[in-house]
Amino acid sequence: MGSWEISAKGVGFYQNRVLLMANDRQEWELPGGRIEVGERPEDAVAREWREETGIAVTAGPVLDAGFFAPTAAKTVMLLIYQLDPLGTDQVTLSDEHQGHLWAPLDDLPVTLPAVYQRAIQRARSLPPLEYRVLETLQRRLLHDQGQRMVRLYSTGVPRIGVGEDRS
Repeated sequence: MGSWEISAKGVGFYQNRVLLMANDRQEWELPGGRIEVGERPEDAVAREWREETGIAVTAGPVLDAGFFAPTAAKTVMLLIYQLDPLGTDQVTLSDEHQGHLWAPLDDLPVTLPAVYQRAIQRARSLPPLEYRVLETLQRRLLHDQGQRMVRLYSTGVPRIGVGEDRS
């Protein structure tokens, strides 16, 4: 396999469509690119998306990872992230791509590499990132409130706990 590079890509949805970019080999790919030295992969995918599409994104969890050989001389390790739902479908194309496509989720190009197809299908089955963040915050808040209640009651000082009625 020789040497290889690591690339961070992102799955971005807008109204049941996923954004794909046409590369210089006239193949469809997800937006994203190389991770710079010292850069976190989730920061790299956000930077690359902004550079390639003009769209600001927030990266969530890794959907898939795998090797992809776009040419016989090049192998890339792909880290593919779920992104927050996109707030726009207005793409500002960089000079890195020849075009873009908002592909319907039920009609992806058959030539799209399997690692991209798997990541898109996984992203479809997960709740949007924004809902998972809210659920996590709610769980933490409930846990923290429970911890405060235990601390209050363990001091032996009578206090009114969260949600108790004083009447």
